[in-house]
Amino acid sequence: MSAGDRPTLAERLTVRPAGAPDAEVRRRRERLCTYLREVEGRVHGARGEAAAEIRALLGWDDETLDAFIASPLVTHSSPHTGMNAFPPMLGFPWAQRSLQTLSAAAAARTPNGRPIHLRTMVVHNNLGDLRWRPYAWWHRGAGGRVEKTAFFPRRHGERRKVLLALPVPAIDPARCCGSDRRAISIARHARNYAYFALLYRASLEREAGFHLPHGTLEAPLNLLNAAVFRDESLAAWAAALERVSTRRFRTVGTSGELVELGAANAPAAAALEGASLIGPNFLSFAQIYAFGITTLIGAEKMARYVAEMNGEVAALHAAIGWKHPFPALIPITRLPIGEVVPLDEDARSALAGWGIAASLPIAVADHGSRLKERLDALLARGYRELFPDATSARSS
Repeated sequence: MSAGDRPTLAERLTVRPAGAPDAEVRRRRERLCTYLREVEGRVHGARGEAAAEIRALLGWDDETLDAFIASPLVTHSSPHTGMNAFPPMLGFPWAQRSLQTLSAAAAARTPNGRPIHLRTMVVHNNLGDLRWRPYAWWHRGAGGRVEKTAFFPRRHGERRKVLLALPVPAIDPARCCGSDRRAISIARHARNYAYFALLYRASLEREAGFHLPHGTLEAPLNLLNAAVFRDESLAAWAAALERVSTRRFRTVGTSGELVELGAANAPAAAALEGASLIGPNFLSFAQIYAFGITTLIGAEKMARYVAEMNGEVAALHAAIGWKHPFPALIPITRLPIGEVVPLDEDARSALAGWGIAASLPIAVADHGSRLKERLDALLARGYRELFPDATSARSS
């Protein structure tokens, strides 16, 4: 390997832990874990063994929660929910596992310390989310052919409906391949489409080997926001938001679309049973940073706006009297999936007709637990292959 290929992706994903959480960060983590367990029934309706399986899938079991509370290295991602995941986001949970594995020795220097992936899934995205295309599902059917199953119409009046407000889709398991049957059998317990898709994708990712055992904590963004406002004054935050930005809190309205809330009515709306309060993106990250995050992994959109966003976070922190360190971002904007996870010609042609190079359900159907091993081949490559704009991003 030439000097121009350094650092490798493996070297870039080997990070130094932020360190053991101080008393305030530890308390915030404990409160989040307590809240997630309290509202578990809002996410799914499973009982018995199925509930235990979902709890483990979410990382809401005791071992994962305890590891998160004590972790000196919390790495974060915030993808959108939906049944599909396309490159480069398809590989983000694999990159997170790689970071955890490569950085485990440094984290272990802290008593009981190991890296944890905190994933704050965006569950308020709508049917018009073209990056994730949640209106449909690209998968292999029971016979092995690549299929597109449309769940919801794409009419203009429907596109703004958020996944939190949509029902769990009716899917006949007999028409699914093996990996999808297994994932859907557990995801069907979800309360709505947003959580159904979260559980479905998390199940596929584990079949692919993308998560370490007890290594990932799922904290959907709406639930993390609600957990924070158990301790913080929502009225004070809403007033601070109005001082630093023109953006406002939102909630899911009766039409299934997001509606804006002013400082005066945000607390009352949030107090409604089961309500989801959604802040602007920078406000969510202002809260996420308070959990002691070491690093973030994101795609090109995050790479472009992280500096501006952190400026907004700093302004909001100042307005409410917070001060927390900002984690480093590791952007991954390119994933040469076709080179390491090849498709048969029929599948490649079919997906090309929809403008898709690859999707997680199809990759897992084809390769199962070998998918992680195939992606592992990318660790020896130069990081610039996966983030060609690395030089310009470092200077920004």
